[in-house]
Amino acid sequence: MAATRITPTTVLGSNTSESAATQLTIADFAASDATNGNVVTLDTDILLGINNSAAGDGTITITGVTDPYGRTNTAITTVTVDGTGTSSNNTVWRKFSRVGWADAAGDLNITTSATTMNLLAIEI
Repeated sequence: MAATRITPTTVLGSNTSESAATQLTIADFAASDATNGNVVTLDTDILLGINNSAAGDGTITITGVTDPYGRTNTAITTVTVDGTGTSSNNTVWRKFSRVGWADAAGDLNITTSATTMNLLAIEI
């Protein structure tokens, strides 16, 4: 089965003219797909947030690709994200760009250990 796509959230800019009801962007974390994995299209740079809502620790792997700078092993492999019962540091963030991270289809590939690993992609 195909990986589940996470759609990046677009945050309003500092000079955007908007109505009073839409002056702030609401961004929600989505449960990851621990069976099929997740992908995020890297049309622009994104800020990826990973939140672990379980009491115990969880892991995440993000697949990298060879880049023009000679790096061939850029993957973030089986990194532990603390659970809510472990510490208050249960959300981590990282910036990703196409170079070194996007596969041939232009996607960032993410694998998590459980659906309690929640993802949020924000365009930057």
